[in-house]
Amino acid sequence: MKLRLKGKERKMNSRIFYLGMAVLLVGAMVAPTGAVAQKKILANSMSTVTHFWFATQRDEVKAVCEKRGVTRWFVDGQNRAEKQVADLEDLAIKKPDIVLINTMFANAITPGVEALRKAGIPVVVLSSPLGQGVKMDCWVSGDQSAITRQQAEVAAKAMNYEGNWIEIDGMPGSLINKERGDAWVEVFNKYPKLKRTGRFIGNYVRHEAVKIMEDVLQSHKEPIKMVYAHNDEMALGVIQVLKEAGRLQQIMVNGADALMPETKEAIAKGEMFSSSRWPTFGKEAATVACEYLLDGKPLPQKSFAPIYVATKETLKDW
Repeated sequence: MKLRLKGKERKMNSRIFYLGMAVLLVGAMVAPTGAVAQKKILANSMSTVTHFWFATQRDEVKAVCEKRGVTRWFVDGQNRAEKQVADLEDLAIKKPDIVLINTMFANAITPGVEALRKAGIPVVVLSSPLGQGVKMDCWVSGDQSAITRQQAEVAAKAMNYEGNWIEIDGMPGSLINKERGDAWVEVFNKYPKLKRTGRFIGNYVRHEAVKIMEDVLQSHKEPIKMVYAHNDEMALGVIQVLKEAGRLQQIMVNGADALMPETKEAIAKGEMFSSSRWPTFGKEAATVACEYLLDGKPLPQKSFAPIYVATKETLKDW
């Protein structure tokens, strides 16, 4: 037996039906907006991106964030400590969920780091540590002193533990840069016949190293057996000058970072004697940060990546 609904009942049922549909539609419209609002934000503050190593670090962080679906804010200090401090203080106000910091100005950016900590924002530091006593939640790096000492021993042996050498420093203010110099000198000072006859500041820039080496070849009275540059950009600049002067076979060149294809090629050709593998730590730091944001994993206080001395013999590990 079929029941027939009266007109009023049909109208009431229709209203209930359309009201239910409206609720579903509104819910569908609101849900994505709520999901976007909950998306995690990672801020990446860098001292500079003008060098290959720094640009590679930036790109590695970006790639990990895109893969994990984390929003990435990027700020560039443009090679100025005061600009990076201002960037960090601005981030403390905007409150991302976590901040990754690369620094060549360990002590100078302390006020910016302290602003983040007061705002309760976790801080992950890449490569060079912060100034003494400045707290960070996580440090992703490697043992710079250990790898530099290993590289210096290899170079000293190849020099038969004697000869004059010069050092082209990176950028003052970076603690990693200081460790590279201190550890190398520590090893070479063990051998009395190894004598440093010049130390120069190249700021990690190739064209500055070119000018330094040109001046050295013109003015240096004592014969030089080896050059230690604090990164491969500067080492490649030295190689360029030595090639042009026809003295590449007389002087050993050592760099650091071992990331650039140019470096690998120079080592394979015997133009550069050695470099030390120093990754940018961008991939590693971004992975740690995303696991903290998305998977609830605690931030490790320290996370060290593998490093090694790059020579002709170890190019298979590149």
